[in-house]
Amino acid sequence: RYAGDLRSEFDFNLVLTMLSYLAGKNEWVKMKIITKSFTMCLTAPFLVISGLIGAIALTNWTGSAFADPNQIRQILQTRECSGCDLSRARLSFANLRGSNLRNANLFSADLKLADLREATLIGAVLDRADLRGADLTGADMTGAYMTETNFCGAIMPDGQKSSEGCPKPTK
Repeated sequence: RYAGDLRSEFDFNLVLTMLSYLAGKNEWVKMKIITKSFTMCLTAPFLVISGLIGAIALTNWTGSAFADPNQIRQILQTRECSGCDLSRARLSFANLRGSNLRNANLFSADLKLADLREATLIGAVLDRADLRGADLTGADMTGAYMTETNFCGAIMPDGQKSSEGCPKPTK
């Protein structure tokens, strides 16, 4: 048989366990189950694709899917987190004034209205981060990666208010 012809019976609990594992969860996914187990005939490629879609959906339901809670606590308490992985962290309104975030991963982090004055963001990854209304006055952003970063209303290191990422006015 070819991989595309593989058909077998899957226990629903096994599928949930696989999706939970792929999403990095240690708990069961709670769903309304009409029947305890079911039979499905799926081709191997369909199962792989549906598993990946499920893992992505489950990951997006969590607040900080990739950020380490210990590193979030560390930056908030000590303002020292060089090289930390804070991707997708929720840090809106955080007081991070003078923080050392050199080479930190802040991919898709929520930093709305955060106080980042005098922060060190040298080499930090700020791709897709939300910095709307944040105060970056005097921050060192040398070599920072900022693809698709939203700076709408943010005060930039030079003290100027940014309009980058703001909606364009309609005519």
